[in-house]
Amino acid sequence: MSKLIDALSRLGEQAPKPMGFGPASRSRRPSILLVGVIGLPALARKRKAVDAEVDAALVSVDEMDESALDRAIGRTGGLPWGVRAPSVTREGAAMLAEKGCDFVVFEPECADASLLAQERLGKVVALGQDLDRDRAAAIGGLPIDAALVSAELGDSMTVADLLGAARARAWLGIPVLMSATREVQPEELAPLRDAGVSALLIDVADGRRVERMREAIESLPPRKKGRRLSYGALIPRADAGQGRGADTPPDDEDEDWE
Repeated sequence: MSKLIDALSRLGEQAPKPMGFGPASRSRRPSILLVGVIGLPALARKRKAVDAEVDAALVSVDEMDESALDRAIGRTGGLPWGVRAPSVTREGAAMLAEKGCDFVVFEPECADASLLAQERLGKVVALGQDLDRDRAAAIGGLPIDAALVSAELGDSMTVADLLGAARARAWLGIPVLMSATREVQPEELAPLRDAGVSALLIDVADGRRVERMREAIESLPPRKKGRRLSYGALIPRADAGQGRGADTPPDDEDEDWE
């Protein structure tokens, strides 16, 4: 299973307690993830591994250059890494899976359908502004693990921005990642998280910004009771009845762990 998708499914859970007789840990897994974005040429030229404190690396690929990809793989620093490309062919998907790629962000119009059969890859569909209930229902019937939405944010985040993220989360019933047209500010993290955003894309080139965002995530208060995300679909899905559905009451919400 994709490490990124697994991490998205466990957001906010208590981290494993240390073994032995040391002090008990009150730490928990982050409630929102950072996915560091870097271009393939830049990563292939790096002399050392990606050192930004992100949860996964997303390599932006204009053209599937296998030799450059081979050089880049060793510079992800052991992070789960994924690829976003303008198109993903049958051969490209198989090659990525063979090289240990963890997830693929794809445009539905430009990705070969065989990508969805690659069980070793997490499948993240990139969505435009045209999401409606019918399209969401269609996505829900396919083996797609998460969605990437683009947010056109103004100078300040509005309630309408949050409603867009919450709608995508509710209609799709899968984790939602977000990329924004401007830098998301630390004080905007909690509203986005509570609206259903599970991960943010961030440029790894700005190490100080990544550090500030990481510190802000670690200082986020737990979600209020009743706001734990459930990834059972809120619309009819092919796997309806096998997991949590819309009528299942939510679990108790995050509270401080003793």
